[in-house]
Amino acid sequence: MIKKLVSVFFGNGLHALSQLLLVVYMGRFLGEEVLSEYVFSVALCSPVYMFFGGGVRNLCSVDVQFKYSDSNYFESRLYFLFLGVISILSITFFLDMELGYIFYYVLALKILESGLETLYGAFQRVINYELIRNYNVVRSVSVVILICFMLFFDWFCLRYYFLFQIFILVFILLSALKGLDGTLHFDGVALASKIFCLSLSFGVMAMVSNLNLNLPRFFLGLRSSSDLAIYALLYQIVFIGSVVVIALSQFFLPVMAKFWSEANYKVWFVFLMRLYAGCGFVVLLSIFFSYFYGVKLFNLVFGVSYSVEWLDIALMQILGLFSYCLNISSVAFQSSVKIGVVKWGVYSTFLHGALLFFLTPLIGVNGAVFSTIAYLIIYNSALLFLVFKNYYKVKV
Repeated sequence: MIKKLVSVFFGNGLHALSQLLLVVYMGRFLGEEVLSEYVFSVALCSPVYMFFGGGVRNLCSVDVQFKYSDSNYFESRLYFLFLGVISILSITFFLDMELGYIFYYVLALKILESGLETLYGAFQRVINYELIRNYNVVRSVSVVILICFMLFFDWFCLRYYFLFQIFILVFILLSALKGLDGTLHFDGVALASKIFCLSLSFGVMAMVSNLNLNLPRFFLGLRSSSDLAIYALLYQIVFIGSVVVIALSQFFLPVMAKFWSEANYKVWFVFLMRLYAGCGFVVLLSIFFSYFYGVKLFNLVFGVSYSVEWLDIALMQILGLFSYCLNISSVAFQSSVKIGVVKWGVYSTFLHGALLFFLTPLIGVNGAVFSTIAYLIIYNSALLFLVFKNYYKVKV
């Protein structure tokens, strides 16, 4: 088990490092305009893709009884992926957005990532983390190499970076298809629709989580590219920590689902409490460290052209704490309750949007941070209420 967990950490950690390097490169060498356009494009595309397929991976990973084949899940993802593309393009059309080439490259990358995510879910449910690690390593190393090319060769611009990333993702996707349980075949729209409906609660949760992750970026992007760039750079603090949390979540989701299905509720509860305790300890330690070295380290990595103070960093770390706890609570929910959280997610999302609408124009980046912390507390409380209500019901 430890070997598999290390495998997940290594793959996710390397992937996170490569994404961090990309943001650092954009922030330091390409300027806030390019960075803000990239972040805004991701903020626009990601929530829609999560709704039209984010739940399929999670449903597949907890389907430990193999009610449906890997091919069934992948087919369902493909059908509704096209609806996601149409939805995103419709949003840009009706809002009359003038988006550059970066948006269309990000759109293409999200299409490929969406298909790959479903295959990762298939590998998760058979506890095959080595393949996920290997694909993450290939992609991460390619990102680092391409960034080095941009640094040392003037002719190798950002367009070439995106083109090569698309080629590499196509290669990984075709390779991952060979690892499916059985051959790829299509069983029709009816079965794909049934799987999509079954995964809808997971999909809504994934969309709500991703939408609320990107809502601050969307509001800040409409206000100021400078504020969006600063927020994006500060959020890398949360992103680095989320690598550990997401790796643990991916590892323990099928394990905890199995414990719950076998009525090992005490073991399930112990796993959950350890995740919360470890998360809290690490964040408190990082806040203490940032008091002495946070601003210096930020300036060293991202450059002195972005003005931040220790309080800005500490607030983002607090946001990270509640974000990690929400991720852990989502694992607890998906492995046990599975239903009943959609309305709370929708309510908290509307509240988040309203807070961002009023606070972002008043206090900029910190307004977005305060709004997001409030959302995370409310939504996490709702999830925990449902989880522990069900836990004590079945325990008795």
